[in-house]
Order: sequence, then structure tokens, then C-alpha cells
Amino acid sequence: MSLIGPRPERPELIDDIVKQVPDFCERLAVRPGVTGLAQVNLPADTDYESTRAKLALDLKYIKAASPWLDTKILFCSAFRMLGIRQGRAVRSFRLQQQAMNGTAHAAQPNGP
Repeated sequence: MSLIGPRPERPELIDDIVKQVPDFCERLAVRPGVTGLAQVNLPADTDYESTRAKLALDLKYIKAASPWLDTKILFCSAFRMLGIRQGRAVRSFRLQQQAMNGTAHAAQPNGP
């Protein structure tokens, strides 16, 4: 396990998730981590749709992984642990992402 990377899923849930979210195993291309891009952007999974949203961000992380991105995720996670609100923390480190239709996109700021 590494510090940064897609968060591992509980083994007893994987079979059910793979049936509902077929691309779920693609996130196994990298070692799992304690925190990641999906964790700093989205709340905990509650259903298969939220799992798909996190998968989209996990795959975006896998494609863009770099020491700089890992550092930003690490500091953003530390800010969250210190009580800084999620939105403010992810904006501060330019990590704000949103998952839409199974793919991750950079969130667009509202207004001018």
C-alpha cells in the first residue's frame, strides 16, 4: 500500500461492485493508497453511482500520476484533517474535480 493512490475496497464488496461497475478493476493498475484524488473531492461511497464517480477520479489520477500531484493530494488531505472545509482545500491546491458520466473533468468555476 502506498500513501497516495486509489483507496482499496473491502474484499467482501468487490464481486458485487464489479458486476455493477465493470471497469472497477482498472484502478488496480497502481498500488492502493490511504488518500487520493477521489477522496479529496468526493464524500464516501453510498451507492453504485458514487462508486462510478470515484472510479472516474481514480482513473484520472492513474493517467496523471506524478510526484507533484501526489504532493498536492497529500497537503490537501492534511488541510482536511486540520478542519479546513473540503471545497476550500481542493481549490487551494487546484485539485477540484468532478466526475460526470463515468469520466472526470476539471470543475469549472461559476461566474466571472
